[in-house]
Amino acid sequence: MARILSLLKISFLTLLLSLPITANAELIKLLDFTETAEEDEGPVSGVFTFENLLGIEGFNVTFTTNTGANHWLDSGSGLGICPLDDCNNNPEDNINVGEGIIFTFTLDGSPFIVEDFTLLFVGHENEGGIVTSRVEKSPGAFVIVSNKQPMFTFLGTTDTYPMSIVSGELYLGSIWIDDSLLPPQSIPEPGNLLLFLSALCGLILSTKLKVV
Repeated sequence: MARILSLLKISFLTLLLSLPITANAELIKLLDFTETAEEDEGPVSGVFTFENLLGIEGFNVTFTTNTGANHWLDSGSGLGICPLDDCNNNPEDNINVGEGIIFTFTLDGSPFIVEDFTLLFVGHENEGGIVTSRVEKSPGAFVIVSNKQPMFTFLGTTDTYPMSIVSGELYLGSIWIDDSLLPPQSIPEPGNLLLFLSALCGLILSTKLKVV
């Protein structure tokens, strides 16, 4: 009898750990260029892939400048675009009019669709923050970015998102996506904790039933 109960407990735990977790989706930060720039200021290739996002093997995003110029990490700000050989202490190191970035997501080399892709922009704190700017987030669709409204979310779900500056100038501070569409091998730590607590409750309940 004890062996049967033990097998039932193991089966229960296995089943519980295999169940998907349903929770309210929320935005999760993929990359923070404000923090990165503090540690590693300088040029970044105009086509650059950030690999294994959130520690998920094969989950990548590629940044491509629309002008072919290099990206530039600016200490105290974030990610810009540098049309020169060196943008150190140069006002051209942000994303200026006519410049933009194309973001492409992949999983194991294949296009990967993300939802609620969101960009948070920043500016120089000692210059009053963000310069109010007009951004084209898709052909014919525009949004105003300012200190009061420093971020926007792309509409629709796809693997590729382009943006460009129509007026003003900006630095990209961080990028975010809806965590409900993360690759399936990723289970957030709170989810693991919930599974553990549920399994523990099941074990306690089965023990009480055995005693009765």
